[in-house]
Amino acid sequence: MQFVKQEGEGTFKQTFKVLTADNQPVALKLYKADSFTRRDEREINAMLRCRHPSIAQLLEVVPFRQNGKQRVWILEEFLPGGTLADKGRIGVEECLKMGRQLIDAVSHIAELSLVHRGIKPANIMFRGDGTPVITDFGIVRDLSDSSITPTWAARGPGTPFFASPEQLNNQKELTDWRSDQFALGVSVAFSLFGDHPYRTLAYRPIQKTKAALSGLESGGRVREPATMPVFHQMGHHSNNLIDIAEMSAYAGAIFSPINCKEAALGGQVDKVRASRKNFEIIFDPQLYVPATARGELKKWSYFPKDVDTADPSSPEWWTQVNKNLAQACERIRTDAVCSPCVIPKTFDDKYYALTANVANELQKKLVKAGTEVLQTVLVGLPDLAGPSRAFEIASIVTRSECDRICLVFVGSTPPRNELRDVDELKGAMQLINALERNGLPVLVAFCGSEVVLWKAAGAYSCASGKFFNLRRFTRQRFEEPTEAGGGQLPYWFEENLLAFLRQADLIRVRKQNLISAVNQRNPFCSEVLQILDDAANSRPAKQKPWLAIGWRQFLYWFADVEGRLAEKTISADALLKAADANWTKLDDAKVLMEDRRNDGTWIRSWLNALHGYESEASPAPR
Repeated sequence: MQFVKQEGEGTFKQTFKVLTADNQPVALKLYKADSFTRRDEREINAMLRCRHPSIAQLLEVVPFRQNGKQRVWILEEFLPGGTLADKGRIGVEECLKMGRQLIDAVSHIAELSLVHRGIKPANIMFRGDGTPVITDFGIVRDLSDSSITPTWAARGPGTPFFASPEQLNNQKELTDWRSDQFALGVSVAFSLFGDHPYRTLAYRPIQKTKAALSGLESGGRVREPATMPVFHQMGHHSNNLIDIAEMSAYAGAIFSPINCKEAALGGQVDKVRASRKNFEIIFDPQLYVPATARGELKKWSYFPKDVDTADPSSPEWWTQVNKNLAQACERIRTDAVCSPCVIPKTFDDKYYALTANVANELQKKLVKAGTEVLQTVLVGLPDLAGPSRAFEIASIVTRSECDRICLVFVGSTPPRNELRDVDELKGAMQLINALERNGLPVLVAFCGSEVVLWKAAGAYSCASGKFFNLRRFTRQRFEEPTEAGGGQLPYWFEENLLAFLRQADLIRVRKQNLISAVNQRNPFCSEVLQILDDAANSRPAKQKPWLAIGWRQFLYWFADVEGRLAEKTISADALLKAADANWTKLDDAKVLMEDRRNDGTWIRSWLNALHGYESEASPAPR
């Protein structure tokens, strides 16, 4: 065979165009896993069974061994006509013809007791003669065989916005041929209308969708929504990160009023919209501690003038705040806004009921503007240590009329340190899972490396920023003056340890060969290591600063690990166990970190929290 070029790369496979001995083009797909998995085997068996003109044909399966492990590459027919996502809007007649062919293919799949589970515009391709073809059986379900996805998992495999509700909610008993019909119907409608039939990217409301449809030019490229999107938590001088190509995985940003005047933020929003299409802009009013408002917050039009004498438990007071906030949102033209709330003296039921009512009221004020409201749920981590508190909070919050939750965990652990209380972490995971299971997608704001736990609990999306005080929410950040970002030391984030490393510690870890393969693929990691190598080889020693590169290195990792966890190519359990083993290696080698608290002991706490959550989330044995 003759290699032509790489065609693409998905979550599980790399695809190459190659020519056979008789000069015929075929698609060679190489499984990326370092060993042959049960899911890979199921995909191949499903494709071998399928024989339909609108299903991609599997031509050959070639097993081979590499480094003592079994691997596989396959040959499929080459489809030169591109994907349905590439076509943009299509006409009614073409849509009807295509739909008939594809529904017949879905029926064929159903007759074999299979559920494709991955039907979407990117997985519908075309032959040279225009025949539509269903491809990529990577997450196929065989109803005659046991399931691979854990029963306790909050989310089943599939792409949000296209997969059926029962599939995404991991309701295995309800997932069958109807799930594929649902996904096919949404995909065809997506191409017919030029946008998602219910919502646009990242849960924008129907009013926005109608406006987008009316302004979309015929033939415009159809963009698929990001799977489980990540968000920038914007801080001081963070705007320059949005347009960096390596940050393209971020589906949106949460903007703050702290570092920017109202008119200036409106200009920033316009610039972002001009440079990033389908990029969701969320505004967080940040009234958490209004009496100690810092930065530019007091200059915003919605900031309450009577903050020193007001009663924040009064619904009437919040009515005026909401009125002014809604007007501000219309002026700066955000896609969504987090509902305003304050950090209470006590996180009791009355507080959560009030915040739900405030969010519902704000949503009514912004319906005509088409601005979505996320209900902000501020939760004290110590409060979640109680055995049933997470479920009590969820029962109140789920009364919300909002479509999404912006969840903020409040604690006293300094942003640079890791969370370690097992019961608090388990309670936080239970709360995320309870909200998701009740149909409220959760955006966890102010996230750090504990994103691995929040994703394991089923969080739809997470947000993080370049500074440590954007990766952990504490009341102190609003009460104590700090330098931008809470300090100016550069840090490297190492997945093999799930830890932030100072430069001297990075050098020690590197000598132990513990830099992860993931970080070796991170473009910002190579920049940092090159800087260190250049400094080591220069006489006299001279080193470039890498503080900003360190910020980007972590943010790149954050989006990357979120994607891998969402697609289930890695698990939180595997990441934590690997980190625990690597900390043991450092202990055995008598390697000590400069920061005494940076000792990896939190990993055991995270494992205990994860296992405790999983054991209680799993159904009781019959």
